[in-house]
Amino acid sequence: MRLTNLNTGLNVMCQFEIGTPLRTHEMEISRALAQRVSAEQANLAAYAVLSKALLPGMACEQFKAILKGSMPRAIAGARVKADCDPRLVPVEVTREEP
Repeated sequence: MRLTNLNTGLNVMCQFEIGTPLRTHEMEISRALAQRVSAEQANLAAYAVLSKALLPGMACEQFKAILKGSMPRAIAGARVKADCDPRLVPVEVTREEP
């Protein structure tokens, strides 16, 4: 994932993988729901990280740390891994000012 702050020009490539279960003790998780929740959590994490003045390497590590904490709260059993399946297609997220 490429994290980009359009105000400062900070541009960080950050590799990670989010895995979600198909079912929790509360409900079934559709692919669309898993993608939407993952994107929401990634956007929140990116905003938190990119709003601070960090070095690129630190920004990626802090981004992953935030996601590792927030994803299991958003979807029970979700996990964030630093290793990426090479078959996955990278996603680019750009944070724009509201």
